[in-house]
Amino acid sequence: MSEHNDDALSMDLSEGDLADDIAPDKAVTWGTDWTVTTIIDQLSRGRFDLEPAFQRRDVWSDRKRARFIESLILGIPVPQVILAERPNARGKFIVLDGKQRLRSLQRFAGMDGTPMRLTGLEVLRNLNGKTYDEIREDSALEQSVAALENQAIRAVVLRGWQSESLLYLTFLRLNSNVVGLSPQELRRALHPGPFMEYAMQTSAESSQLKEFLGGARSTKPDFRMRDAEILIRHIALTTRISEYRGNLRRFLDETCEIMNREWDEVSPAVADSAEGLELAMNATNSIFGKHAFRRFSNGRYESRKNRAVLDCMAFHLQDATVRAAALSSPESVRLAFEGACTQEERFQSSLTSTTKTRSAVLTRLGIWGRVLSTVTGVKTVDIPEN
Repeated sequence: MSEHNDDALSMDLSEGDLADDIAPDKAVTWGTDWTVTTIIDQLSRGRFDLEPAFQRRDVWSDRKRARFIESLILGIPVPQVILAERPNARGKFIVLDGKQRLRSLQRFAGMDGTPMRLTGLEVLRNLNGKTYDEIREDSALEQSVAALENQAIRAVVLRGWQSESLLYLTFLRLNSNVVGLSPQELRRALHPGPFMEYAMQTSAESSQLKEFLGGARSTKPDFRMRDAEILIRHIALTTRISEYRGNLRRFLDETCEIMNREWDEVSPAVADSAEGLELAMNATNSIFGKHAFRRFSNGRYESRKNRAVLDCMAFHLQDATVRAAALSSPESVRLAFEGACTQEERFQSSLTSTTKTRSAVLTRLGIWGRVLSTVTGVKTVDIPEN
């Protein structure tokens, strides 16, 4: 089990944050029943926005996907799929709910690498070990093929939507009673482009982010895409801190839009920022050891990792000169951090504040920068706290 609190590491986003951006929308909700054959055809035509293979964060195991396929063959009702039609591409859809079900059909139909073989079935045991094509080619299994291909899956489609905030609100409510995925999954679909591809791939390959989110033994990218969210957040704060106004969701969305549009120009700075995050996180681990990224409170380090502490460490230790000076005097840096957490009331409270005010973010970055500058003797980036 992960040692940190998942919610504390997810992006600060609530329905209240979206309220100002949402009004009665002109979206039309349309329902239809698509057969499995129709959905597979749509998948083959690229009509659903599913992640490219190299970016994929699998949530379901093949065993769970196989049980879903079995349910379809048996005629057991399955949950509906909820989609938003892209306003500039009629017939192409963002998946708000049901991506894993669509991925299961995609994998089984052999449209994503090696075709998936059914496994772990306890009712239709005769289908274990078989791919979709092998079942279709076996005349003795014609009844199972017909049952699968003719099975209907309910699809609810949002058309003509005007505001991305409506999609975020829909996403939040759909995930309110389940293990939530990061809103980064929706952001990836809303803001595709070269920057987003870079962020997804780079974060998936980051050993430091794997360790931060999953522990020292973690080898897989985060299925909730929080690693990509952390990277985008770091890049946004590094390159656009003066533009931050207190709405993190909007700030990150705007950053993705700008970086996608100006990728040829900004890509060197983005790469430097991403490398800086990796080096800064590695340095923080070296300096603080098992207490890295934790707040110091009541004479001890908290057990949970803290995103605000990560922001502070990453923002300033990405600078090579500051990082080298900090690494040369790790005990002094640790004591300075503990002192700031204990004696600087504004810094202490800023580490537990949300990102919903500009001052909370600027205060934590500004105070830690000045403390780090004092203890290392190296000037850090000056952060205005208003």
